[in-house]
Amino acid sequence: MISSEVARERATALVPHLAERAARCEMIRRCPQETVDELYEAGLMQMMQPLRYGGSELNLDVVADVAMTLAAGCASTSWVWMNLATHSWNIGQFSEEAQDDI
Repeated sequence: MISSEVARERATALVPHLAERAARCEMIRRCPQETVDELYEAGLMQMMQPLRYGGSELNLDVVADVAMTLAAGCASTSWVWMNLATHSWNIGQFSEEAQDDI
């Protein structure tokens, strides 16, 4: 679990790494695996995941801030991250039984 401040700090710290790989991301037409690994290690993939499932349950304003920050390094990575990270929020809107199943 991370706080909104930590999420913003970790996103900022990733920007140089994303910028270094931005051209490669475009060339291979997906996020490089090391980028995906860094997003998970930073706790950014679990930002919107409910607390009861080990996530941080952060709000959309933090997600928007992190997305804009990541985009400064690689807009494509930011777009992919936003889609993946918000899936947890979508699932969090389901009944508890459905969430447990997922």
